Amino acid sequence: MPVKIEYLDSASPWLEWAAKEYPHYATRALKSAGYWVSSEIKKGIKSGAPGGQRYSPTLPTQTRQLIDMAFGKKEKKDYPILGRLRNAIGYEYEKNNNAVRVGWLSISAVRLGKRLEDGFTTKVTAKMRKALAAVGLGMSGKSFFRAPPRPTIEPMYNALHKRIAPYMEKKIWEYINGAGGGPATTRRKYIVKGDFW
Repeated sequence: MPVKIEYLDSASPWLEWAAKEYPHYATRALKSAGYWVSSEIKKGIKSGAPGGQRYSPTLPTQTRQLIDMAFGKKEKKDYPILGRLRNAIGYEYEKNNNAVRVGWLSISAVRLGKRLEDGFTTKVTAKMRKALAAVGLGMSGKSFFRAPPRPTIEPMYNALHKRIAPYMEKKIWEYINGAGGGPATTRRKYIVKGDFW
């Protein structure tokens, strides 16, 4: 489901009017909304409860450390759900459509994000079984590791979509009233490789 933020999404008559009367402010507000939505999604991932929906729990720390030992990893690391993947979220302004798309910024992020959201299984090979048994983690009778689904984008969409139009209206009012400084300057241009909704 593509994530696209346009003026038509829940636009009030005032927002539609402002987009025609003040197109440069409307464009700035649209870009600001793209930045805001991507930032909120990142915060939701970091919190472990995107959109207020708590992720399924991870393995206990001691079990995770034993697994690391079994596969030769010596560093003791914390493994937050989705981890650094939250940094692979951004927005892209579509000048031709006067819209922004919010999504994953790389093909690998698209694949990994989908896998983590949907949940996955990993087959336990003979080599893995032997390594795990060596650290006291018997896998008798188990053929797969199962990672539960961890929905992220849908709960964030449900939490944010009704707030986008009011956010843009507020921004346009700020620009009309002289807040927000001079013209917007873009330091980076992101290309969205995968959409959210």
